[in-house]
Amino acid sequence: MTLAQPSQPSQPSQLALRHARVRYGPLEALHGVSLIAPAPGLTVLLGRNGSGRTTTLRALAGIVPLSGGAVVWDGTDVTGMPAFERARHGLCLVPDRRAVFGSLTVRENLDLAAADHTVYPHLETLLARRAGTLSGGEQRMVALCRALSTHARVVLADEPTQGMAPAVAARTYELLASLDVCVVLAEQRLPPVLLGRRAFVYELRRGAVTFAGEAGEWAARPPGTP
Repeated sequence: MTLAQPSQPSQPSQLALRHARVRYGPLEALHGVSLIAPAPGLTVLLGRNGSGRTTTLRALAGIVPLSGGAVVWDGTDVTGMPAFERARHGLCLVPDRRAVFGSLTVRENLDLAAADHTVYPHLETLLARRAGTLSGGEQRMVALCRALSTHARVVLADEPTQGMAPAVAARTYELLASLDVCVVLAEQRLPPVLLGRRAFVYELRRGAVTFAGEAGEWAARPPGTP
């Protein structure tokens, strides 16, 4: 088990959690979680349902408040900055639900983000379709394209390829890994396509970090390592 922070160059534009605690009523969901997400760079939060990975993303985005600790971005403590202000400054959350406007067409959904929006090749033939008629995987493509079209400086994505065909999911991960911004993914398992890329992994269990290191280190652990 590795708990030291991954070796990363000091970057003023990095996103960090410092000893973060989050409570939902009487229950504490995060128990002093610390992590660093470089910019540009790819960071993956691994964990089963209930591990705290989604709560960690929501805390970074400002959707849920911290009961302790801090969120630091661009060298500034933004713990008290509301979610809409973080979004205005380039921090974009793509949640695990299908975050599209179902009554609008795909093109209209993308136009809400920017006139020069990004379009997946797989969506080009679907631009006139109502987003609510698309499959779950296709709706996730729309949500992700919309996020990328905002020219976000930080992309926080919760299981962005759920429901996608394997080949499409692999290309989506390659796209995310190639972005020149800070990307943080929450996943139940490490996507195999990311093993050949420089990615930092934090594994969470029951609201605490149990592993912090590079993807290759995580994959090289002996079988059965907790």
